[in-house]
Amino acid sequence: MELKIKNGKVYQKNRFVAADIGIEKGRITKLKKNLPRDSDEVINAKGKYIIPGIIDAHVHLRDLEQSYKETFVTGAKAAAHGGISTVLCMPNTLPPATTFNVIKKLNERKKDACVNIELFGGVENNFSEILRFGDFVRGYKIYMDTKSFSRNSLNESFNFFRENYENKKLKLVKPIAVHAEDGELIEKFGRENKICEIEAIKFVSGLAGKSGFPVHVCHISTPEGAETVKKSDLTCEVTPHHLFLSKGDYEYDNVNPPLRTKHDRLKLWENLNKIDIIASDHAPHTLEEKEQGASGFPGLETMLPLMLDSVNKGRLTIRRLIEMMCERPAEIFNLKNKGKIEIGFDADLTIVDMKRQVKLLGDNFCGKQKWTPFEGWKVKGIPTDTVVGGKVVMGDGEVV
Repeated sequence: MELKIKNGKVYQKNRFVAADIGIEKGRITKLKKNLPRDSDEVINAKGKYIIPGIIDAHVHLRDLEQSYKETFVTGAKAAAHGGISTVLCMPNTLPPATTFNVIKKLNERKKDACVNIELFGGVENNFSEILRFGDFVRGYKIYMDTKSFSRNSLNESFNFFRENYENKKLKLVKPIAVHAEDGELIEKFGRENKICEIEAIKFVSGLAGKSGFPVHVCHISTPEGAETVKKSDLTCEVTPHHLFLSKGDYEYDNVNPPLRTKHDRLKLWENLNKIDIIASDHAPHTLEEKEQGASGFPGLETMLPLMLDSVNKGRLTIRRLIEMMCERPAEIFNLKNKGKIEIGFDADLTIVDMKRQVKLLGDNFCGKQKWTPFEGWKVKGIPTDTVVGGKVVMGDGEVV
């Protein structure tokens, strides 16, 4: 064996069992008690829980012309530090990932990262380019909140996907992720009006069946949005900042969709059973840019600690956390051999210490940006080790 993880409690088939994990050639090859000692490397997980590697389906890794904010290398280190083994990168890079050439450049950047990186291809009236994306992308992303957005353009995009799959120019059905805030309604009512999200989801739901492709709604921020998704065939995600922060809790709280009232935030928790996955929407900016109104927060290194703390506080079960952060992301985005701890699956694993208490401090981050809206928050439960493809990328809290 190349790596053995011993003495931990392993999450397998909806329960934790005492077992060792044997790993060879990047795959899980053995799952049983008291494995022999013939391994090159050993992790002693005594007193800890071993769960499938966390999958973050919504990150912005910047790079290219925004490398001063984050790169694939630094973002991957932040992910590893946060217990995350796989990230899905959004296409609003600079230049945007709407052409084959940019997609190809970003694909090259993946090779130097210590975690798995998958790409979304942007959809922006670039249909001839989309046909070239092929296996370079895991899915597609549509932004409804831009000034150039119209409901007609969304209809045209969904028709494009249906027609080109039917004529076999698109060979695989891949999920379409949607930023569901209606740009036309934002112009009319302002972004903070909940109707911008709710009506966008309703409109997407009405069109989704036309595409023949699964549609995923990004960063739900309202309980009404979650309820609307539940009534449809869509899937959706929620971010930690929409679960933990209310409008005004943080001085520089600009984010899209916006933070809501405390009442709406708590109602979002009540609707967690209607939401498929938790994703960070990691959106790093320099602190100077943030103070000037830039939208978004770093999130890769705070997401899992915040959610583990919530498990300790009884807000959700560890089983539900694993479902939302491992199993469902793998299912929705067709990440084969990920999301579960089974023989033959990729050796992507996260080891967590549910008893350890820490303060969240930006100075301890591995990403380029050393700030967080959760600065100084005390949490109980943290990732201590991250394994990606059988390689230890974080050991005992230190990124390798």
